[in-house]
Amino acid sequence: MWMARVAQDRRDRRAAKLEKSVALTIVSVGCLIRYQSMLVMENTLRRSAFAGLVLSLLITPLALPTAAQAVTINLNIGTNLSAGRGITCREGERLIRSRGFRDVRPVDCRGRFFVYRARGGVSRFEIALNRRDGRVMDFRRLRR
Repeated sequence: MWMARVAQDRRDRRAAKLEKSVALTIVSVGCLIRYQSMLVMENTLRRSAFAGLVLSLLITPLALPTAAQAVTINLNIGTNLSAGRGITCREGERLIRSRGFRDVRPVDCRGRFFVYRARGGVSRFEIALNRRDGRVMDFRRLRR
C-alpha cells in the first residue's frame, strides 16, 4: 500500500510540475506576445516619427540667399558730413564709415585736417576732413 501511495505522490508531483511548466509557458507566451506587440508599436512610432520629420522638412521653405547689394559711395570734395559742427577724430571715422567705406583708419588727427585711409569697394582711398566743420577737403584713390 505504501508503494501505491509513493507512486501516487510521484504522479502528483509530476502533474504539479507539468501544471507549473504549462503555466510558465502560458505566461512566457503571453509575455512574448506582449513584447512583440510592443516592438510592433515601437516600430510604428518610429516610422511615423520619421515620416513626420521628412514631411516637415519637405514642407518648410528653403532659405534663399539674399541678393548682393552694390556698394555706392556718395562722397565728393566739399560734402559737409557733420552739418557744419566741429568734429573729433573718432566722429570723423564714424562719418566716413556711415558713407559706405570700411576699414576706416585715422592717419593723422592733428592740425586743421583729419586724414583717414579707408576701403571703398575694391579700392583704397585717402580722405581729409576739415576739423572745424567736417567738410571733405581732399579725396583720392590710392590703389586698387
